[in-house]
Amino acid sequence: MVLDMAKLLTFPLPLLSVAHQQLIAGCSHGRRDDDDATLLKVWEKVLGVNIVDAANAETYDPEELAKQISAKSDSINRIGFIGLGAMGFGMATHLLRSKFCVRGYDVYEPTLSRFANAGGLRGSSPAEVSKDVNVLIVMVTNEAQAESVLFGDLGAVSALPSGASIILSSTVSPAFVSQLERRLQSRFCSLCFKYPF
Repeated sequence: MVLDMAKLLTFPLPLLSVAHQQLIAGCSHGRRDDDDATLLKVWEKVLGVNIVDAANAETYDPEELAKQISAKSDSINRIGFIGLGAMGFGMATHLLRSKFCVRGYDVYEPTLSRFANAGGLRGSSPAEVSKDVNVLIVMVTNEAQAESVLFGDLGAVSALPSGASIILSSTVSPAFVSQLERRLQSRFCSLCFKYPF
C-alpha cells in the first residue's frame, strides 16, 4: 500500500519510503506467530499477500523509486523552496541533484549564496520564488513564519499560480492548517471565477 501510494504521486515523498522501511524492519525481526504480529496479519489479509515473503523478495531502494517517479513526471517542472535552513538546504539541494529546477528563498543572504553555488536559482522574496511553480515547499520554523512568508509583504500566495501545490513542512497546529486551507480555497476559487479554464 505504501509503495502504491508513492507510485501514484508525481512528487516523491520521503516519508512513504520511511514507512515502508519500518514495515520491512518490523516484518524481518518479528515472529509470525507472535501477538506483536497481529497488525501484519491484518494487512496480509487485506492485501492478500505474505508481507514477510514480499519484504524479503527484493531490496527496496527509495532513491531508485524517486528517480523513476521524477523521470516519468512531466507535470513538475519548477519548485519554489522557502526556508533554506538546517533542514531546508539539504532538501532543496537534493531536489537539485534529482534534476528539478528549484528557486529558493531565505532571509539569510549567505545561505542564498551557498544555494546558488549548489546550482539553485535565487529568489529575492517569497512572491518571486512562487511565480510559475508547480510545487511550493515551505520549510520555515513555525506558524508565525509560515504566515509571514505566505501572506505577508511580498508573500508567496500573492504570486502562486492556480493549481500549484503547497507542501508546508513547518511545525504548525492542525487549526492553522485548516485555516490555511480555507484561505487558499477562498483565494483560488475567486481566481477560477475571474479566469475560467
